[in-house]
Amino acid sequence: MVIEMSTELRRELDDWRDRVESIAPTLREHGAESVELRTLAPASVAALEEIGAFKLSGPREIGGLEAHPTTQLEAFIDLARADVSAGWCTMVQSMVAGLAGAHLCEGEALEKAFGSSYPKFSGTTNPEGTAQPYEGGYRLNGRWSYASGIRHCDWVLGGVMLLDEQGRQRTAENGAPLWTAMAIPTNGIEIEDSWHVAGLQGTGSPHYRAHDLVLSEDHEMPFGGTTPRRGGAWFNIPMTTFLVVGVAASCIGIAEQALDLFREHSTRVRFSTGRALGLRSTVRHDFSVAAQSVEAARVYAGHVLAGAWDQRQRGEPITPADESRIRAMGSWVGDVCLDAVRFCYRALGAAANFSDHPMDQLNRDMLAASNHVFISEINYELDGARRLAPD
Repeated sequence: MVIEMSTELRRELDDWRDRVESIAPTLREHGAESVELRTLAPASVAALEEIGAFKLSGPREIGGLEAHPTTQLEAFIDLARADVSAGWCTMVQSMVAGLAGAHLCEGEALEKAFGSSYPKFSGTTNPEGTAQPYEGGYRLNGRWSYASGIRHCDWVLGGVMLLDEQGRQRTAENGAPLWTAMAIPTNGIEIEDSWHVAGLQGTGSPHYRAHDLVLSEDHEMPFGGTTPRRGGAWFNIPMTTFLVVGVAASCIGIAEQALDLFREHSTRVRFSTGRALGLRSTVRHDFSVAAQSVEAARVYAGHVLAGAWDQRQRGEPITPADESRIRAMGSWVGDVCLDAVRFCYRALGAAANFSDHPMDQLNRDMLAASNHVFISEINYELDGARRLAPD
């Protein structure tokens, strides 16, 4: 299948390349500060807001830019290539706000979140909390994990198991537990100082808690729903398909930054060989393989996402088979990028062992990113089942 790029999409891509390039020096300058702070540096947040980066994935009806998924992919890649923490937080804030903006019902929560200015959202839809009916709304309790960028966010999502008035788990007709997600103002939760990690430190992704927090029922957001209340055809897709764009892009950006850094250090002479790294035939061979693999991952990710976009524009659904292919693409991209960063780290030699060496940071960032659930190995199992199914 050949994907044609429209003139409109080319203009959108060029515009976002210019926007990212305009703030890349600021992001690079404050990257180490974000790692030290264990949250995205204020100057980086301000720069991203200046170019409208947090609006990339949101519906136009509530102030988002509703960019083509290829544009989102390319923008998130280029941001992560400039600074990993900035790229990661941007994709989380943009995509989670996009989900909330598309799925929240009309009411108090939507008005508070999107009424006066475009919000920054974080959080997880993993059902690590509970919601019990209370005075026409819900009483929330729970402890959630991985809220990237929460310290500069206005709102956070929290997945919850639905309870009845007596505190018992509600179930569907087939006996499955019922769960949903809630949009929660960050001033109503406790943010823990728990983000002590080996990689992605600058993303600031700690745990957060709610204790007997009462919210009106319009804060509820259907979990993983494919029936959005606003937004174009791209929002009528499975949640994992919507979100895999950002994680895959971050992995590519990390790998491209590692390749850039290795190229800068290729004149380094290792004591064991007495030759510059870039003069060794094995290093040249392996660097070429790594660079071409990452280039292929970028092209393939764009191809798969553009194909899915075209399907939706034609009114065709993203089927379970389509979703398994898209999710497996994300896992493959993550594996390719992990291999590339591992090469760069190892080939650079013992100098990369020091914690203040940027290649050590990139290696740890890549290892952390590769553990994300949206690019886990189970995606290969699902895709393999589809590919091996009898016709």
